[in-house]
Amino acid sequence: MAGRPWRLSARLLIACSVLTVIGFSAICANVMLDMRRGEEELARQSLDNLASSIDADISRNIELYDLSLRAVASSIVLPEIKDVSKTIRHLILFDHAATAKHFGAIQVFDAFPLLRADRPVLYCLALEYAPHGDLRAFLHKTARKWPEPAARREIAGILQVLQRLHRGQMLHRDLTPMNVFVCGDRTLKLGDFGIVRHQSDRRGIRARTMNRLTAPLEILDGAVPKWQARDDVYQVGQLLGMLIKGDARVRIRTHDVRALHDALAVQRGLEGG
Repeated sequence: MAGRPWRLSARLLIACSVLTVIGFSAICANVMLDMRRGEEELARQSLDNLASSIDADISRNIELYDLSLRAVASSIVLPEIKDVSKTIRHLILFDHAATAKHFGAIQVFDAFPLLRADRPVLYCLALEYAPHGDLRAFLHKTARKWPEPAARREIAGILQVLQRLHRGQMLHRDLTPMNVFVCGDRTLKLGDFGIVRHQSDRRGIRARTMNRLTAPLEILDGAVPKWQARDDVYQVGQLLGMLIKGDARVRIRTHDVRALHDALAVQRGLEGG
């Protein structure tokens, strides 16, 4: 017995078409709403970051002005001030701004182009003087381990600079002992921001330019394609380990962390006893 061909009625075809159109419209509307919510969240995060950065900058500027005014008030009464040149007088009266707490970034005093005949222009920066050079050279020269309290104090200053960068969605990517300088009183200052990049969201940026000495192993192996804020913090951990170990020529490995932990535990026990 031959079966009769199955036919759809015109009403059923119209109903299916209408339902299909409604379904696609609902999907498109849902996608657009998700995109809108994502853009609103990104805008809110950007405003929060901007507000945090402005608040931190205002607090820092107030602290610097307060230090400068205190220095002027205490030094202007000295009779020797009148006998020195204008430049030296300015340094004596206003250089106390450099004593602000946790000033973990090296200071830039001036920026100018150096014009030379028939030669390329050199763009120069007048930076804070670091008499001991970079951290790698300093540790190689002294060959001494840093006490844990001193290492933690100086790393805390660098972390504050890093926190300000991350609040503005900036990634440093180059926290190495060659970019950390040892200033007066063995104060550590971060002094190179050459490959800092801005990220549009918290998912990071493509990991391409980096220094292999302190970069995370997952990124070096290609297992993680993007550089994130946590990778900057990993580099700071490398710096801390190098300070406590007293050697910045090679990266800190897992067995180094265990050995440093055991050594610090023994040291704390001796100090406590």
